[in-house]
Amino acid sequence: MIILGISLALFQRSLWAALPRGQVVGWGHNISGQATGVPSRETSFATGRVTIAGQLLDNAVAIAAGRSHGLAIRDNGAVAGWGGNSSAEAVGFETEYPYRTNGYVRIAGQVLSNVVSISAGCNFSLAVKGDGTVVAWGNGPGERIGSQAKVPVGLSNVVAVAAGFDYSMALKKDGTVLGWGARNVPHGLSNIVAIAAGREAYAPGLALKENGEVIEWTTSEESIPFTLRNIVAIAAGSNHGLALKSDGTVFGWGGNRFGQATGVPATSYPNSAHGAVVIDGLPLTNVIAIAAGHEFSLALKRDGKVVAWGCNDFHTTDVPPGLSDVVAIAAGDDFCLAITTNRVVAEGFQQ
Repeated sequence: MIILGISLALFQRSLWAALPRGQVVGWGHNISGQATGVPSRETSFATGRVTIAGQLLDNAVAIAAGRSHGLAIRDNGAVAGWGGNSSAEAVGFETEYPYRTNGYVRIAGQVLSNVVSISAGCNFSLAVKGDGTVVAWGNGPGERIGSQAKVPVGLSNVVAVAAGFDYSMALKKDGTVLGWGARNVPHGLSNIVAIAAGREAYAPGLALKENGEVIEWTTSEESIPFTLRNIVAIAAGSNHGLALKSDGTVFGWGGNRFGQATGVPATSYPNSAHGAVVIDGLPLTNVIAIAAGHEFSLALKRDGKVVAWGCNDFHTTDVPPGLSDVVAIAAGDDFCLAITTNRVVAEGFQQ
């Protein structure tokens, strides 16, 4: 019996290794192809696997969702982009009207490679390369449309980036944060392990300290420490923030008209709230990742399922039935992305 068990395990492992990994499934608004890579023809919304250059995208190891474009890093370090491209934010170079495209990101004619981290902003994108340098493309702060957004001279040793509405942040290996663009980053940030930026003009900027504390700021330089502890991940939406606690629960705060912060809508002005996220009357638990979009939120549970709450004007909280084995999530302004390792499920979402 032991030999049979080992043989079966080896068979399953070799079979799994032969399957395509990292399929990307998208849902929500798709007028520019931001959800699936290919614009919808009969409706403004769609659910399906992302298509790049005529091929279904696979081997994705990371994803990012911006205002109307999506990004994915493949396991070879190349970056695929799709959706709105009016400022070259999707693929790094201008495309013709109606400015919608899908393909691999090219900078100065060369395919972007050796990328380890990405972030999609309002109309520009950022990437961290394996050597700790940062590349930006699209319409960055103060840049003309279609030009490569500038990165501060000498920026190095970066481990993560966050692209907001009109500003950017880079988290360095030493735990400090550098910001550029229209918003200042609070002075003296140190021991930071994660950063997040919302894609609206007044959306919060967030930083997570090594000791599990969260710092939030808006347009001023003053940092506001929250009385939160044991936080392991953060997400910034259009007007709300999320924090994942080490026990797998989620805390939300800020705008809550649609329940985007706490899961339960705030019905009186100013329609804001803070507290643990509650879904269908029960606290949300067993969460391992979070994402925040425009007035909606996503959570990835330990069992590989996705939970969504908040505004559903663009069908963003309509998680595709049967979506499972998810390993990463991303929330754009009006669409969602997920990486799934389940080929059977992913094939069910082909367009």
